[in-house]
Amino acid sequence: MPVNNLGWVVIGSVIGQIAKIKNCKVIGIAGGVDKCNYLIDTLGFDGAISQYNNADEVKGSSNYLSLLVCRATMKGMVVFDYAKDYRKAAQQMGQ
Repeated sequence: MPVNNLGWVVIGSVIGQIAKIKNCKVIGIAGGVDKCNYLIDTLGFDGAISQYNNADEVKGSSNYLSLLVCRATMKGMVVFDYAKDYRKAAQQMGQ
């Protein structure tokens, strides 16, 4: 699980629950107030941001070339990338 040096991670609800077990600060991103409340009140996330808080149309990145200039990294992940770790994850979630 990618955790930064501050000990926090922003990711999906299942991984967010695992991150909480590992004492990370977890901020969820959800679609609306009800879903944000679920993340905080039910799943125990430290906070949540609604993707609908913005009244303006949300567009994709328009300055992605600045990643090159700043030598920054943007990385996506798909859960299937970690299929070899499923057994280990299931054991940890069962603890």
